[in-house]
This record gives sequence, structure tokens and C-alpha cells, in this order.
Amino acid sequence: MVGAGAAAAPLSTRRLDREPSGLIARALHEAMEQNLAIVDRVRAVADRNDATRGQVALPWPLARYDLVVPIPGTRRVERLTENAGAATARGRPPDSGTPPCPSCARSPRRSRSPR
Repeated sequence: MVGAGAAAAPLSTRRLDREPSGLIARALHEAMEQNLAIVDRVRAVADRNDATRGQVALPWPLARYDLVVPIPGTRRVERLTENAGAATARGRPPDSGTPPCPSCARSPRRSRSPR
């Protein structure tokens, strides 16, 4: 699953332009493309529900797994307030407890080398 921070923060492939070439770079690009697709779906769900991407991304693992504890990792009060708003976004049908996209049920690609 893409971390809530990645789903909430701007994410792009620009950084990959500086990565090594060859098979590793290809694997990184594939992973980033798949993860960006998940982030795009999270953004669409957020737009439909008048919520932020963080408010959509945070409740999904909380609803899906019993042993998930959110750990706020922000220095900004406004981001903490936004994350707290996920508690009210959690009950918004039809997206509550369901992944924003079918691929969200699978883990994102993290591998730095193809297997």
C-alpha cells in the first residue's frame, strides 16, 4: 500500500531522472508509475468526497487492518488538523473501508531491482 504521506504529498517521476540507468532504473520507473496511478485514484476519491488526499488515504488502512496505528509525522499544525479530519471522512460511503482502486489491495512496487 502507498503510505498516506505519499498519497497526500506531491509525487512525481522527476527525481527518477537522476537514478542509475539500466534494469534498476526501469524497475524504479515501473514502480513509480504504478504508485502514481494509486495516488491519482486517491485524488479522485478525495475530490468526490470534498476531502483531502490524506483524509482519504489515512482511513483506508485503519478500516482494513485492526493493528494499524496512525503516527502523525508533520511539523505543521494545519496538516495535523487535516489528518484529524480523516476521522470524519472515514464514514463517508461508498469509499469507507474499500481501497480507492483495485490495485490498492496489493502492495505498491518498492523493489529497486526486477525479480
